[in-house]
Amino acid sequence: MRGPFFDELHVGQEFMSRSRVITQTDVVLFANLAGLLSPMFTDRDHARAQGFEDCLTPGPLLLAYSVGLTEDMTYETVIAALAFDELRFHAPVHVGQSIWVETTIRELRRSTSRPGTGVVTMDHLVRKTGGGAASTYTRTLLYRASDEAASSQVALP
Repeated sequence: MRGPFFDELHVGQEFMSRSRVITQTDVVLFANLAGLLSPMFTDRDHARAQGFEDCLTPGPLLLAYSVGLTEDMTYETVIAALAFDELRFHAPVHVGQSIWVETTIRELRRSTSRPGTGVVTMDHLVRKTGGGAASTYTRTLLYRASDEAASSQVALP
C-alpha cells in the first residue's frame, strides 16, 4: 500500500505506527554489524549490574526501527530523506519491550527546485512499553505530489 502524496498531507495531521518487540537477537545482530560492542547491549548480567532491567537497545537501532515502523507513510511517495534533526533519547529501551511511533506533520512546503514535489517536516515520538517516551526526532522528506496536483504545478525557470 502506498503512502500519502504531498498534497494529501496537512499540518497537524497525526499517524500512529504498528508496534514491534525488540528482541535479544535484534540487538546482538545490530550491535555486531555496527561495531557497537558495549556489554550493555549484549550481556544481560553486565546491564543488570549497572542498574538496568535487561540489555539496552542501541540508539541507532531504535532510530532505524522507528524509521521502518513509519514506512506506511512513505512507501512509493517519498523521493529522498533530507534531514534528521533534534534527535533525543529520553529513556532506555530494554530487550523484550515494544516500541511504536507517533508522528505529527509539522510543516509542508512545495519544492521550488523540483516541480511536482513537496518538502514535509514531521515530528516523531517513539514510545515504549508502558507508554513513556523513548526518543524524539524531526525528519524532513521530499514527497511526490499526486499526478493531478503535479500536472497543475507550473515549473519555475
